[in-house]
Order: sequence, then C-alpha cells, then structure tokens
Amino acid sequence: MIGGIDFFSTVDSFEGPTRFWMFFVAIPLLAVGGWLTQAGYVGVAARYASGELSPVIKDSAAYLSDGRGVAGVGRTVDDRPAAGPFCRQCGVRSDADARFCSGCGQSLA
Repeated sequence: MIGGIDFFSTVDSFEGPTRFWMFFVAIPLLAVGGWLTQAGYVGVAARYASGELSPVIKDSAAYLSDGRGVAGVGRTVDDRPAAGPFCRQCGVRSDADARFCSGCGQSLA
C-alpha cells in the first residue's frame, strides 16, 4: 500500500517514487497468503463434499446394480450364505446367533 501511495503521490512532481519497490514485494506476499488460505480450506471442503456425495453415490450404485453393488458400494442384497445351524424341521440355515429358525420358527436348541 505504501508503494502504491508513493507512486501516485509523485505523479505531479518531477521526483521519482522512492518506495515503489514495496509494491513489488507485497504482490508475491499477498499471493502466497492467498494460496495458504485456500490450502487451509481444502480439507473442510473435501469433508463437506464427501458427506454430501457419499449417500448419493451409494444409492445410485444400489439402483443401477439391482442391489448387488458396484465395487463394494451400494450392496443391499444379502445373497451370502448364513453361517449358523440348519433347522431340523425345515432345513433352512439360520444365523449363527439365532435361537429360532428363520424359516419355520422351530427352536434350534
């Protein structure tokens, strides 16, 4: 600012500006300060974008792949086999921690 004032205050006189060099020092410093300020906000902007876009991407992947997911995102169909015991009455395999059959309701104990 001092460099700019010095330059414009010597327009009417025959003297040249003496502190105009300060103007050229200030411009790169302002640029570096601006870049550092932007870099400080990159993490905040990335977290905001991730929070806004992740649910949309998950829902889109589930819709486009009929619930099977794309690269592990959007999987809504559970077609993996259960890891629990078989029911003695109907033969359906239940979850490992289930106490009753998910098919017929018979006690698994």
